[in-house]
Amino acid sequence: AYWFCHWLADAAQMIVPIATIMIIFAAFNIEQYRGQLDAVFVLTLCFIFCSITYTHLVGFYFKNEFYAFVGVTGAKLFLSVICTATGMVLELLKNVNDDTKKAYDALSVILPILIPHYSYGKGLYDIGQNKLNENRQRFNTQTMSLAPVGSKDWWADDVIGDDIAWLVGLAVGFGVLIILVELSEGSIATLASKGLEFFRIRSRNTSAASSSVDEIDDEDVAEERRRVNDMVSTGFSADRREENSADSRDGVILHGVTKTFGFGSGAKKAVRNLSVGMPRGQCFGLLGINGAGKTSTFKMITGEFAPTRGDTRVLVTGGGKREYLSVHDDLSRARTVMGYCPQFGGLQPNLTGREHLQFYAQVRGVPDELIDDTVNALLEKMSLTKYSERQAGTYSGGNKRKLSVAIALIGEPAVVLLDEPSTGMDPEARRFMWDVISASTRGRTIVLTSHSMEECEALCNRIGIMVGGQFKCLGSLQHLKNRFSEGYTVDVRFQSGLARIVYDAIVAKGIHVQVMESHDTELKLRVDDTGNTKLWQIFAAIEGIRAMKKPERTIVQVDGEDPVPVADDAGGLIDDYSVSQTTLEQVFVRFASTQSEETQHAPGMTPGHDGALGQPPPGLSPRGAVVGLGQPPPPPGEFHQFAPADAGGDERVPNDVVPPGYVQRP
Repeated sequence: AYWFCHWLADAAQMIVPIATIMIIFAAFNIEQYRGQLDAVFVLTLCFIFCSITYTHLVGFYFKNEFYAFVGVTGAKLFLSVICTATGMVLELLKNVNDDTKKAYDALSVILPILIPHYSYGKGLYDIGQNKLNENRQRFNTQTMSLAPVGSKDWWADDVIGDDIAWLVGLAVGFGVLIILVELSEGSIATLASKGLEFFRIRSRNTSAASSSVDEIDDEDVAEERRRVNDMVSTGFSADRREENSADSRDGVILHGVTKTFGFGSGAKKAVRNLSVGMPRGQCFGLLGINGAGKTSTFKMITGEFAPTRGDTRVLVTGGGKREYLSVHDDLSRARTVMGYCPQFGGLQPNLTGREHLQFYAQVRGVPDELIDDTVNALLEKMSLTKYSERQAGTYSGGNKRKLSVAIALIGEPAVVLLDEPSTGMDPEARRFMWDVISASTRGRTIVLTSHSMEECEALCNRIGIMVGGQFKCLGSLQHLKNRFSEGYTVDVRFQSGLARIVYDAIVAKGIHVQVMESHDTELKLRVDDTGNTKLWQIFAAIEGIRAMKKPERTIVQVDGEDPVPVADDAGGLIDDYSVSQTTLEQVFVRFASTQSEETQHAPGMTPGHDGALGQPPPGLSPRGAVVGLGQPPPPPGEFHQFAPADAGGDERVPNDVVPPGYVQRP
């Protein structure tokens, strides 16, 4: 319906150009087209219809309107002239020999498909030649006399009948391609790969084709998969509730959702067999680094991408009836209960905030008599009333995000999808946004993607962390902290050059620690709770070290004189410290470090190895310093940025490291 209405709107705009073309032909009244205006009109009409669908199809390959206008206009001007001229030349030379005949036959098929302008130019040429044939004569070898050539009806195949057939056929063909490309994520390449994959699967055992070896699920993920499978076995009953719960129906259900891009050896599984239910009245957080598959999952929930396997279902209520609709099979109805806030864009810069909400209220089917009240309530809710008459292009980044969330909430959708809703907002506005989202969870399912751990901790009732297209953990915030706790985290801050001394002092107090991050004036340590280290012991040890006097330091003289000892600054060995429980960020980093694609580590952070956070690969220190060959991997808890006190000459210290007790002058 969308593309048909779009085609009708573009066709209506072509009425004036078509009329102008006909007026020009009639006004000049040149001999070739005298009395042939009906043929010119039909040919022009067919060309316009074909050109519209052709332009829509080519438009998929452009990112914005400007490049689409310049690219399509330039390509049409260039190709139309080249192709039409080529066709005319071959028309004249086709009977020279067999080669020119073959070339003409081939290009008469290729050029119409390449660009519709060829058929239009060739048709106008054929109309003119057919008209001139009325006064032309040819020599008849049998009668040895001149005979009139004569003209034919303009709809004959060798006049413009073939050109009209090409234009009408391609108009329909391009229209079908537009629908197929839209269903294939807007890419003809994706459409072609799907077709090849379909025939490849049909040509072999489908069961073998669909089998894949995925990693073993975490116990929480496996339990959730079993729960979803139980719902599938009962036919996705919308009346099923958990015991002791007012209403725990899942608003969104993903069942075995898999997304594969490409085919054959170059195929990439972006999402691997996800099965999860997202209950109503809760906010579900979807976390993962770039390349983890969360964006593809988000787009499959919205219906923008069709899954390779599996399906997404949303709960629809109305008329006293509850049912789960398939997003893949019944996309139009499923989208009626969805609200979507994109990460970027989505706003028309020339429309005011009020006009945005009024437009989307009409799209969502809000009754006309309730639109004004609905818009005013949302503007008040998002604190946008005083900006409602301003154009959205003049809004600040924070107000744009507020307006986008308001659009997602209009019409009271049962499922709200938020893609990083507080991006670019100041702390006060971010807190306000969180309050609005938290208050909006009642009776609906909110799915949130974010890179802010603080945002997820504030909003999400359940969190799923994705790595390599799969859930690695699933559960509430406190459940993840308790289950994947790695002891306490200690941050100590001190003056430059004291890192080794501080670390040695902590170890000497009997605290088993492992370096997570190392900087010139700060250490982030993880206390291993397997040693039964108590919280009071950590505080006692750090307070004792804090009271220790700083060592005497030596300044290295640039002019070659002997080093001169100087009195150190007043204060203890440690300036400041903090002790905290495992955070969501640490749990996230633990799993994210196991992803094999699109990963990077911040300077000073210990790279993950073999799934263990902070365990460096053999031969590398936490900051990448090379350990002497033949030495065993460093034991957990050892500090490797500086040489150990008992180290011999086998371990090489990087040149940019300052030995303990010295300060290096720039």
